[in-house]
Amino acid sequence: GSSSRVSRASSNKASSSRDNRGQQGQQGQQQQGQQQQGQQGQQGQQGQQGQQAQNKTGAGNQGNQKGEQSGSQAAEQAAQSMEQAAAELDKAREQQVNEWKKELSGELDRSIQEMLQLAREQEELERKARGGTSPNELRSQQSALQQGVDKAMQRLQDAGTKSSLLSQRSM
Repeated sequence: GSSSRVSRASSNKASSSRDNRGQQGQQGQQQQGQQQQGQQGQQGQQGQQGQQAQNKTGAGNQGNQKGEQSGSQAAEQAAQSMEQAAAELDKAREQQVNEWKKELSGELDRSIQEMLQLAREQEELERKARGGTSPNELRSQQSALQQGVDKAMQRLQDAGTKSSLLSQRSM
């Protein structure tokens, strides 16, 4: 009786260890299957990533071509804009020179008119001096006349300086 119990216990252990081994074998196969699936999944992802990278490279090459085209167009537009700006600056410079010339001509005309007026006043003083007007009275008039001549001369010198500068700029 006891030997049959031992042999049953031994056979139970043996069958349970076989069951355990069977279960372990199944688990191992499942793990191997999962690993293979995982590796295949990784390979698939890597393949997709590689293809995406190739697509991006192809798109990048197309982008480079488009970028070169748009870059040359931008350069052409920039060159045209610069030419247009240069032309506008030249036109503005001409207008400014013309305005300075008008201003200078106006100053010269005023100075000439003033000098003519001073010359007439000087003639009048000369007549008075020959006519017997007192020298004290003539001195104050002559002094005012001389101040007017000095101011007119200063304005003419300033206009001459402006004219010289204008001639240098308009070349």
